Amino acid sequence: VLGVMDADLSHPPARLPRLFVAIGAGADIAIGSRYIRGGKIVGWGFKRKLMSDVATLLAHLFTDVHDPMTGYFLVRRETLDGVTLDPQGFKLLLEVLIKARYQQVVEIPITFTNRTAGKSKAGIGETFAYLANLMRYLPYKRSVIMQFGKFALVGASGTLLNLAIVYLLTSRLEMHYILSAVIAFIVAMSSNFILNSLWTFRGSLERRAGTRYLQFALVSVLTLVINLLVLAFLTEILGLYYLLSQLIGIGIGLIFNFVGNKVWTYAR
Repeated sequence: VLGVMDADLSHPPARLPRLFVAIGAGADIAIGSRYIRGGKIVGWGFKRKLMSDVATLLAHLFTDVHDPMTGYFLVRRETLDGVTLDPQGFKLLLEVLIKARYQQVVEIPITFTNRTAGKSKAGIGETFAYLANLMRYLPYKRSVIMQFGKFALVGASGTLLNLAIVYLLTSRLEMHYILSAVIAFIVAMSSNFILNSLWTFRGSLERRAGTRYLQFALVSVLTLVINLLVLAFLTEILGLYYLLSQLIGIGIGLIFNFVGNKVWTYAR
């Protein structure tokens, strides 16, 4: 059995016996988790907590484990036979979860206490290293790439439907263009929801359809807000040509939309 934990006692050593019990009971990986019932973090400010939440959200593209960013875990040695680990940074567990050969993962709640001496490794450099890691992990999760491609195609169909409805209602039925745009947004969003439920995230339409639709709508509205904020910032503050700003905003919005729906709306 191999183990990882912080040497500054941020991770409670008293939880080690429970991790070993989990391994002894058949778990391939036992994790000290901050994000399940009974787990918590003590001593983090808002910025640090936000960074951790965003990193965990992105990690959920690759795994359903609640706390894939923890640095406190045990793993059976044989699950890593023939596996090359090369994480750029200190978030080793996520790479283990993506590359190792395992059947069962158990999460044990822990209280993570912020260090009282020294400085955290978290920073801009570590953030970029983490994002680079996520890009390197994509080939190991081709299903994510396939889902993103399907999601983008559905989004493109929704855009065409949106434009067609705006044109029809405004030019043919003489409706005010703002009202036309609102109706077009709702219809296109509903179409996207149905297609994503039936195709991108197959089999999701039959489970909690009403709740999923509301979640999908909320993510769509937030995506629109992000798109507009990026458009305004790049155009007004950085002086970019507005169409280029809009293109960048659409790209960022698409990524946010996909991540939000995959890890929240269509979470298992």
